[in-house]
Amino acid sequence: MNNLEINDRIAPFSWIKNEDGSSSVTLYASEMYKKELFQTRRNDGFTGSGYDWESLAQTLIKEMAPDLQDVILFDSEHGMFCAYSDNADDLQRFAILLKETCENDSVIADLFSRATPDEFVADGKFLNMQEQLGNLFEYLSQMTPDKIPLEEEFIDIKNIIEKMEDEI
Repeated sequence: MNNLEINDRIAPFSWIKNEDGSSSVTLYASEMYKKELFQTRRNDGFTGSGYDWESLAQTLIKEMAPDLQDVILFDSEHGMFCAYSDNADDLQRFAILLKETCENDSVIADLFSRATPDEFVADGKFLNMQEQLGNLFEYLSQMTPDKIPLEEEFIDIKNIIEKMEDEI
């Protein structure tokens, strides 16, 4: 499959062929893909960040494609999910499996129920506060005079601020 074909098949994830010969699959958290899914476990600390997508992807590999555990590597950040590999065929198989699983609401919800929140947040409140601030800035950056925020977005902002206040 060429780059255009794979990108069409896995959208909104993106396929990137890197200069060093490896390939990557990325998703920007601002895409808000599967937002409803991540909201189901908001109380567990999931927000739909790149780290959350990585946790979901690791659960998918562990349970549905264990042969990929040593082949698919991750380099996610708060704002972007990133999986990469030197083996383009295996990464492509992973990307297609991830996308197809995401399109089946019951399967992805079941898989997500076993995903674990980002381990880095567990060792201190600072990183969690950084993530919450990132969420707040993301919401605020999307607000323009022609786009009046929905009531649920105001509630999300209020919840982010309250969670930060609780951690201080």
